[in-house]
Amino acid sequence: MLTEQDRQLLTAFIDGELGPRQRKAVARLVRKSREARHLLRRLQQDAHAVRALPRPALPIDLSGAILDTIKRERLQPRPEPVLLPMPRQFPLWTGVAAVASVLLLVGLGSYLFFANPWRGETSANPALAENNANENHTDSRTEKQSDIQKDEQVARTDSPATSHPPKNPGTPALHPDPDEKHPLPGELVGPPRPEGSNDTAFGAPSRNDGSVGYADVLIPSLLRVRELPLEPSRTELKTQLGKGTAFYLELLPRDGTRAFPRVQAGLRSAGIEVHADALVHARRKQEKLPTNYLFYLEDVTVEELVKILTQVGAEDVKSEKKNRAEAQFNTSHANLIVSRLTDDHRKILAGLVGVELRPIPPGTKQDGLPGVDVRKELSEQTGDQVVKSLGKPRGRQALALVYTPLTARGGAPEVKQYLEARKPVRPNTLQVVLVLRGLGR
Repeated sequence: MLTEQDRQLLTAFIDGELGPRQRKAVARLVRKSREARHLLRRLQQDAHAVRALPRPALPIDLSGAILDTIKRERLQPRPEPVLLPMPRQFPLWTGVAAVASVLLLVGLGSYLFFANPWRGETSANPALAENNANENHTDSRTEKQSDIQKDEQVARTDSPATSHPPKNPGTPALHPDPDEKHPLPGELVGPPRPEGSNDTAFGAPSRNDGSVGYADVLIPSLLRVRELPLEPSRTELKTQLGKGTAFYLELLPRDGTRAFPRVQAGLRSAGIEVHADALVHARRKQEKLPTNYLFYLEDVTVEELVKILTQVGAEDVKSEKKNRAEAQFNTSHANLIVSRLTDDHRKILAGLVGVELRPIPPGTKQDGLPGVDVRKELSEQTGDQVVKSLGKPRGRQALALVYTPLTARGGAPEVKQYLEARKPVRPNTLQVVLVLRGLGR
């Protein structure tokens, strides 16, 4: 059961309002609680749906009147609110109570030690101490003789003729084997933890015997694009990408349209050309219209993907040197989220593309050139088809679409051309869905 504080922490994480220490707290909470993982996924879906809602346009342009009012009244923007630190895990009074309890125990123990009336007399009078020792020895000897007499009486009473066999012959002995290992009180007994994996978490009992199993869960990594040249961030990204073959990445710039050229330059640095549909070109011309974009990549290695994302940060630094207002990733919060590609992500991608995209396995043979019917002779086809087929780029491509998860719009001509130009992937490569989501601030 999640507390109200945990819910507020997850909500602030979705809004990007947490610092490094609080993001680590979110990672620990998601790792330990299945309910927290479900709530985080639901909050992300709700946030995506809200951001994708259409924005109504005003019937008149009020920008001129607003600017005149600001200039006339000399208005200044309000300072950004200061985020208060998270409350302590334990209230202050618990520490005070603990200190008071310790002092009480120390005082009570001291009183009992120094207020013992027999302590001073025995130390001052050796004869009295010897007398007390003799009395204790006599009492212990009397108790032992009484116990022996009771045992002899029980032995005489339980003769062989009147003895009874045990009621449960199969009951194990009261003194078990000392070499046998028993679980400690409160210790969980279950299958061994999988080796070589740091992303496992306790799951509910999945078998009839009630044993505890493990669920393979990839905790999302929260990084900053501009910190990827640093060794800690680069190592964490490589480690995360080495745990699977299909990933969902989110880049969180200030404006998605202005950050589009950064991603395009990063892909070109790895020899990948961007194949965009007509809607992408139309939205890029309307910079005032908030737009999110989706990039689909396949046949890309871990090193290439790290290079692409590092180049995105480098391009952003170059733009900031020319004009500070053009910087998109100079935020204090995490702006790169790395997680696994789930079935929900694949459904959204299939709705945008029109088909479910799976990498073509290595070694798959392609019959003829894309767009050419190999069952007909070339003379039966037009020269335009042949030139078009031969002129298609054979290098690697990335598909760029406008990200509208609630609207299925597959079947665009540019998407069909991309699908026809796909080739078998190389071994040990990744399938990546990268969403460029503008925060609008």
